[in-house]
Amino acid sequence: MPPAPQRGDVAPAGLASARRSAVLLLLGLLATYLDLPWKAVALVPLTLAAWETVRALRDMSRAGAPRRAMVWSGVGLALIAYLAGSVLLMLVLYGPFKTYQDCLAGANTGVARAQCQNELDGSFGTRLGGLGLGR
Repeated sequence: MPPAPQRGDVAPAGLASARRSAVLLLLGLLATYLDLPWKAVALVPLTLAAWETVRALRDMSRAGAPRRAMVWSGVGLALIAYLAGSVLLMLVLYGPFKTYQDCLAGANTGVARAQCQNELDGSFGTRLGGLGLGR
């Protein structure tokens, strides 16, 4: 078992960037819960988190860190890409998602929520030339 770190010890290469990335990822995740159009704010911390993650991976690789040490940064990068992609998709298809969000805000029952979902599915069908994303 390695000795406990002492005060003043230097952190392993890439650790500081990985920690900043994790905090920025958390901020980006929280920002994705905002309503449209404010959801776009999530792209700022997610972009910075991607930058920090790439820096962390680069620093870990240069320092010869074991691959298993870099796995969690890779998982974080995948989460960042997923969240940023979902926000970008909602911004590209702003009209249907804004209508869906407004519909859900007024939906009090499961039947009303299902109707909102059906309307969203229908709007994708017309936008994608009949290749609807319905279930």
